Amino acid sequence: MYLKLKQHLIEIGMKNKELSELTGISESSLSRKINGKGIDFNLNEVRTLCEKLKIDPNLYFFSSPCCLNDNKKDL
Repeated sequence: MYLKLKQHLIEIGMKNKELSELTGISESSLSRKINGKGIDFNLNEVRTLCEKLKIDPNLYFFSSPCCLNDNKKDL
């Protein structure tokens, strides 16, 4: 379950229907994935969600920092 993502969506007043239209991910798929009742988000979906919502993937999707942000050159 993505509690931080759910909280963020509540804070900005965005419903799953709006998020679905914004990202191209079906509303039912978004609901299942956000609530941990289906398969997990794939990398392309995480990138799309982060880009459209302007959020950091490390804070909303990963328990430890990763290299998803292309502009970060930590290596």
